[in-house]
Amino acid sequence: MIIGIDGPAGTGKTTIAKLFEEKYNIKYINTGAMYRALAYKCLQNGIEKDDEEKILKILKDIKIEYVKKSVDGKILTSIILDGKDITEEIHRVDIAPIASDISKIVKVREYMVDLQRKIANEYVKNGEDVLLEGRDICTVVFPDADLKIYLDADTKVRAKRRLEELKQRGISQNLTLEQIIESIEKRDETDKNKTVGALKRTENQKYIDTTNRNIDDVITEILEEVERVRKENVR
Repeated sequence: MIIGIDGPAGTGKTTIAKLFEEKYNIKYINTGAMYRALAYKCLQNGIEKDDEEKILKILKDIKIEYVKKSVDGKILTSIILDGKDITEEIHRVDIAPIASDISKIVKVREYMVDLQRKIANEYVKNGEDVLLEGRDICTVVFPDADLKIYLDADTKVRAKRRLEELKQRGISQNLTLEQIIESIEKRDETDKNKTVGALKRTENQKYIDTTNRNIDDVITEILEEVERVRKENVR
């Protein structure tokens, strides 16, 4: 089974996907991490986000891996870029806007989508369920996914979640809630107006507003959808 979860930042996509991987042995692919990894490499090499020629050049040699490891009994996914663990680095505030701009480059998008499909199809080939989360999973990457979910939430609530996450990672950089709100609003505007891979809902996508709901409640609803799809596929 292929499960796609789309939605803007701060709606709980990553947290929910990680819990599905940990508790229900469903393979997890964080597609946004791929663009963040490329953004991080561009930043490290002094490449401007609009220098398409140089970005495509380093893309040819980039190696992005998802490595699973057990930490305190929990299965965690590390993002490895060219042999280096950059899981924490790619969550820095300065990485997100660069990743968003880079993802608008058509050839970058094509490369990443192809990679995402290859990884997911390999899991399915081995008889495993896989969950991909991002912004265009159900519209571009896997429009025929078995289950399509769209998570949403109030902007201020999303900003509070994002700020708390940054504080927990020790990379809040003294940012205020107002600054995070502004950053999220700009990111939303960019994501919704991309010519390729824009953030949008599909007609047959299950819509879940996570504003006033806890994670366990949302997971329960998604699990019910998973079981519904499984039963339909058996018929």
